[in-house]
Amino acid sequence: MTIRSFELLRPRSLDEASALLATHGDDARLIAGGTTIVILMKQRAVYYPYLIDLQSIAGLDRIAQEKDGVRIGALTTHRAIELSPLIGSQYPVLAEAFRQGGLATAADAAEPCDGGFAPGLFDSP
Repeated sequence: MTIRSFELLRPRSLDEASALLATHGDDARLIAGGTTIVILMKQRAVYYPYLIDLQSIAGLDRIAQEKDGVRIGALTTHRAIELSPLIGSQYPVLAEAFRQGGLATAADAAEPCDGGFAPGLFDSP
């Protein structure tokens, strides 16, 4: 089955992504890779005329020390968290959880953490 046509939007900032989402409303979905949504669109289970790709926004894949803790960007991969020296030294349990996660495929290791793990700011111990 072929996929219905859609427009792939590539904002350069979070403000631009927010504006696109506000403009297109329920006709748009944010993606961070899009594998799952594209499969569902090919199966015609869902359809969105606009997909807003967050991969073009710099900094969403970083792990950084901040004053109040460590910030993990929304597009940081499972593998990057697992291997991060910063996470390993300050949050060894988190790094170990990602090591023990039993990722089945290499694609899973590259999957952004926008699902089962909520990226954000963690207080340093």
